[in-house]
Amino acid sequence: VSDYNNGIKQVSDGMGGLKTDVSTLLPSFKTVAIAGAAAFGAVATGIGFAIKAAQDDEKSQAELQRQLEKTFGANDALVTSTEDYIRVTELRYGTSDTELRTSLGLLVRSTGDVTDAQNILNTAQDISVATGKDLETITLALAKASDGQFTALGKLGIPIDDATKKSKD
Repeated sequence: VSDYNNGIKQVSDGMGGLKTDVSTLLPSFKTVAIAGAAAFGAVATGIGFAIKAAQDDEKSQAELQRQLEKTFGANDALVTSTEDYIRVTELRYGTSDTELRTSLGLLVRSTGDVTDAQNILNTAQDISVATGKDLETITLALAKASDGQFTALGKLGIPIDDATKKSKD
C-alpha cells in the first residue's frame, strides 16, 4: 500500500509539474493561434483576389470576342488567333491580358482591322514602356490619331508635323 501511495504521489507530483509546464506554454499557443488565423486570412484574401482576377479575365475575353463579332462577324478561328496574339504579347511586354484585350478592342473599333489594331497595339506597348505612361492612355491617343484626331498625341508629347495633321494620315 505504501508503494502504491508513493506511486500515486509521484504521478500526482508529475501531473502538477505538467500543469505548470502547460500553463507556461499557453502564451505560445495563443501566438500560434493568432498567427494561424492571420495566415488563414491572408490565404482567404489571396483566393478572393484570384477569383476577381479570373472573373475580370473572363469578362475581358467575352468583351473582346463580342467586339470582334460585332466588327467582323468573327468566327472561332479569328477569336482563337486573337487570343494567341494576346498570350504572346502578354509574355513579351509583361502587360496583363485583360489590359491588352481592352486596348485591342478599342483599336479594333477604331481601325476596323485586326492586323492594323495589333500593329498599333505593339506601337502603343513600345511607347508605354519607353515613356512610363499607362497603356490605356497611349492606346486611346493612338486610336484617336488613327481616326485623324492628333490632339491626344500632342498632349502626350508626341510631335506631329502640320502636313501629317492636314492629311489626317
